[in-house]
Amino acid sequence: MADRFKMLHAGPLPPTTLLASFEEQEQGTLGAEHPALEAMTDLSRVRAVCVAPTVPIDEAAQRMIHAGVRSLFVTNSDGEILGLVTARDINSGKPLAYAASTHTRHDEIMVEHVMTPRQHLQAMSLHEVAEATIGDIIATLREAGRQHGLVLEQGQESPPRVRGIFSITHIGRLLGVKVDPTGPVQSFAALHAALS
Repeated sequence: MADRFKMLHAGPLPPTTLLASFEEQEQGTLGAEHPALEAMTDLSRVRAVCVAPTVPIDEAAQRMIHAGVRSLFVTNSDGEILGLVTARDINSGKPLAYAASTHTRHDEIMVEHVMTPRQHLQAMSLHEVAEATIGDIIATLREAGRQHGLVLEQGQESPPRVRGIFSITHIGRLLGVKVDPTGPVQSFAALHAALS
Protein backbone atom coordinates (compact mmCIF):
# COMPACT_ATOMS: atom_id res chain seq x y z
CA MET A 1 0.00 0.00 0.00
CA ALA A 2 2.84 2.41 0.85
CA ASP A 3 4.14 2.20 -2.76
CA ARG A 4 0.79 3.21 -4.30
CA PHE A 5 -0.04 6.18 -2.09
CA LYS A 6 1.81 9.34 -1.14
CA MET A 7 2.24 10.85 2.33
CA LEU A 8 0.66 14.26 2.97
CA HIS A 9 2.30 16.93 5.11
CA ALA A 10 0.54 17.94 8.35
CA GLY A 11 1.45 21.17 10.11
CA PRO A 12 0.28 22.95 13.27
CA LEU A 13 -3.03 24.82 13.48
CA PRO A 14 -2.56 28.61 13.58
CA PRO A 15 -3.75 30.36 16.81
CA THR A 16 -6.94 31.94 15.38
CA THR A 17 -8.22 28.87 13.51
CA LEU A 18 -12.03 28.78 13.07
CA LEU A 19 -14.48 26.08 11.89
CA ALA A 20 -16.10 26.12 8.45
CA SER A 21 -19.85 26.85 8.14
CA PHE A 22 -22.54 24.18 7.63
CA GLU A 23 -24.29 22.97 4.40
CA GLU A 24 -25.79 19.44 4.13
CA GLN A 25 -24.77 16.69 1.61
CA GLU A 26 -24.88 12.86 1.28
CA GLN A 27 -22.03 10.45 0.47
CA GLY A 28 -21.96 7.02 -1.15
CA THR A 29 -19.71 3.94 -1.23
CA LEU A 30 -16.18 4.65 -2.49
CA GLY A 31 -12.81 3.01 -3.22
CA ALA A 32 -9.22 3.80 -2.23
CA GLU A 33 -8.45 5.40 -5.61
CA HIS A 34 -11.36 7.88 -5.32
CA PRO A 35 -10.58 11.53 -4.53
CA ALA A 36 -9.90 12.14 -0.84
CA LEU A 37 -12.45 14.98 -0.71
CA GLU A 38 -15.21 12.42 -1.26
CA ALA A 39 -14.36 10.82 2.11
CA MET A 40 -13.77 14.04 4.03
CA THR A 41 -16.44 15.27 6.39
CA ASP A 42 -16.75 18.78 4.99
CA LEU A 43 -17.57 21.14 7.85
CA SER A 44 -19.19 23.57 5.41
CA ARG A 45 -21.72 20.80 4.70
CA VAL A 46 -21.91 18.93 8.03
CA ARG A 47 -22.32 20.80 11.30
CA ALA A 48 -19.28 20.47 13.58
CA VAL A 49 -20.03 19.29 17.11
CA CYS A 50 -18.34 21.60 19.59
CA VAL A 51 -17.93 21.90 23.33
CA ALA A 52 -16.65 24.61 25.68
CA PRO A 53 -13.44 23.86 27.60
CA THR A 54 -15.23 24.16 30.96
CA VAL A 55 -17.84 21.46 30.26
CA PRO A 56 -17.51 18.41 32.56
CA ILE A 57 -16.12 15.35 30.76
CA ASP A 58 -19.22 13.24 31.50
CA GLU A 59 -21.40 15.85 29.76
CA ALA A 60 -18.98 15.91 26.80
CA ALA A 61 -19.18 12.10 26.58
CA GLN A 62 -22.98 12.30 26.51
CA ARG A 63 -22.82 14.95 23.78
CA MET A 64 -20.67 12.58 21.66
CA ILE A 65 -23.14 9.73 22.14
CA HIS A 66 -26.10 11.97 21.30
CA ALA A 67 -24.39 13.33 18.15
CA GLY A 68 -23.03 9.92 17.09
CA VAL A 69 -19.42 11.14 17.02
CA ARG A 70 -16.22 10.13 18.80
CA SER A 71 -14.62 13.57 19.02
CA LEU A 72 -15.60 17.16 19.75
CA PHE A 73 -13.94 20.42 18.79
CA VAL A 74 -13.21 22.50 21.87
CA THR A 75 -13.95 26.15 21.04
CA ASN A 76 -14.11 29.50 22.79
CA SER A 77 -17.00 31.99 22.59
CA ASP A 78 -15.53 33.47 19.37
CA GLY A 79 -15.58 30.05 17.67
CA GLU A 80 -11.79 29.71 17.75
CA ILE A 81 -10.48 26.18 18.17
CA LEU A 82 -8.80 25.58 21.52
CA GLY A 83 -8.35 21.84 21.08
CA LEU A 84 -9.97 18.50 20.37
CA VAL A 85 -11.37 16.00 22.86
CA THR A 86 -12.05 12.39 21.89
CA ALA A 87 -13.95 9.53 23.46
CA ARG A 88 -10.56 7.92 23.96
CA ASP A 89 -9.36 10.96 25.99
CA ILE A 90 -12.37 10.69 28.27
CA ASN A 91 -12.32 6.89 28.61
CA SER A 92 -8.54 6.54 29.00
CA GLY A 93 -6.40 7.04 32.07
CA LYS A 94 -6.19 10.82 31.47
CA PRO A 95 -9.06 11.75 33.82
CA LEU A 96 -7.76 9.45 36.57
CA ALA A 97 -4.21 10.83 36.23
CA TYR A 98 -5.50 14.41 36.34
CA ALA A 99 -7.69 13.68 39.38
CA ALA A 100 -4.79 12.01 41.21
CA SER A 101 -2.28 14.78 40.48
CA THR A 102 -4.63 17.66 41.35
CA HIS A 103 -6.79 16.01 44.07
CA THR A 104 -9.87 16.74 41.95
CA ARG A 105 -13.14 14.80 42.12
CA HIS A 106 -14.24 13.06 38.90
CA ASP A 107 -17.28 15.34 38.48
CA GLU A 108 -14.97 18.38 38.58
CA ILE A 109 -12.82 17.23 35.66
CA MET A 110 -13.44 19.46 32.66
CA VAL A 111 -12.81 18.99 28.95
CA GLU A 112 -9.82 21.36 29.13
CA HIS A 113 -8.10 18.95 31.56
CA VAL A 114 -8.04 16.01 29.11
CA MET A 115 -8.27 17.54 25.61
CA THR A 116 -5.45 17.77 23.08
CA PRO A 117 -4.69 21.51 22.90
CA ARG A 118 -4.72 23.29 19.53
CA GLN A 119 -0.94 23.74 19.52
CA HIS A 120 -0.54 19.93 19.56
CA LEU A 121 -3.01 19.31 16.72
CA GLN A 122 -1.79 18.73 13.17
CA ALA A 123 -3.74 19.44 9.99
CA MET A 124 -3.32 18.64 6.31
CA SER A 125 -3.69 21.42 3.76
CA LEU A 126 -6.99 21.48 1.86
CA HIS A 127 -5.00 22.29 -1.28
CA GLU A 128 -2.94 19.09 -0.89
CA VAL A 129 -5.97 17.00 0.11
CA ALA A 130 -7.76 18.15 -3.06
CA GLU A 131 -5.04 16.39 -5.09
CA ALA A 132 -4.99 13.22 -2.91
CA THR A 133 -6.86 9.91 -2.96
CA ILE A 134 -8.63 8.15 -0.10
CA GLY A 135 -5.71 5.70 -0.08
CA ASP A 136 -3.31 8.63 0.46
CA ILE A 137 -5.32 9.70 3.49
CA ILE A 138 -5.34 6.17 4.92
CA ALA A 139 -1.56 5.94 4.43
CA THR A 140 -1.07 9.35 6.08
CA LEU A 141 -3.24 8.53 9.11
CA ARG A 142 -1.69 5.09 9.39
CA GLU A 143 1.84 6.55 9.43
CA ALA A 144 0.78 9.01 12.15
CA GLY A 145 -1.09 6.30 14.11
CA ARG A 146 -4.22 8.48 14.23
CA GLN A 147 -7.93 7.79 13.92
CA HIS A 148 -8.73 11.34 12.78
CA GLY A 149 -7.09 13.86 10.47
CA LEU A 150 -7.94 17.56 10.28
CA VAL A 151 -7.95 19.53 7.03
CA LEU A 152 -7.01 23.23 7.14
CA GLU A 153 -8.24 25.82 4.63
CA GLN A 154 -6.25 29.05 4.49
CA GLY A 155 -7.52 32.02 2.53
CA GLN A 156 -5.63 35.21 1.78
CA GLU A 157 -8.42 37.44 3.09
CA SER A 158 -9.95 35.28 5.82
CA PRO A 159 -8.63 33.56 8.95
CA PRO A 160 -7.56 29.91 8.65
CA ARG A 161 -10.32 27.41 9.38
CA VAL A 162 -10.64 23.68 9.81
CA ARG A 163 -12.62 22.84 6.70
CA GLY A 164 -12.85 19.10 7.20
CA ILE A 165 -12.01 16.01 9.13
CA PHE A 166 -11.17 12.45 8.11
CA SER A 167 -12.22 9.58 10.36
CA ILE A 168 -10.92 6.05 9.91
CA THR A 169 -14.32 4.72 11.03
CA HIS A 170 -16.12 6.87 8.43
CA ILE A 171 -13.67 5.88 5.68
CA GLY A 172 -14.23 2.22 6.60
CA ARG A 173 -17.99 2.68 6.16
CA LEU A 174 -17.51 4.36 2.78
CA LEU A 175 -15.24 1.53 1.64
CA GLY A 176 -17.71 -1.07 2.92
CA VAL A 177 -15.28 -2.36 5.57
CA LYS A 178 -16.27 -2.86 9.18
CA VAL A 179 -13.73 -0.96 11.27
CA ASP A 180 -13.31 -1.36 15.02
CA PRO A 181 -13.30 2.21 16.40
CA THR A 182 -11.49 1.22 19.60
CA GLY A 183 -7.97 1.49 18.23
CA PRO A 184 -5.90 2.36 15.17
CA VAL A 185 -4.22 -1.05 14.96
CA GLN A 186 -7.46 -2.92 14.34
CA SER A 187 -8.83 -0.13 12.15
CA PHE A 188 -5.83 0.09 9.86
CA ALA A 189 -5.50 -3.69 9.69
CA ALA A 190 -9.12 -3.92 8.44
CA LEU A 191 -8.65 -1.12 5.93
CA HIS A 192 -5.32 -2.47 4.69
CA ALA A 193 -6.89 -5.91 4.15
CA ALA A 194 -9.75 -4.34 2.20
CA LEU A 195 -7.38 -2.32 0.00
CA SER A 196 -5.01 -5.20 -0.76
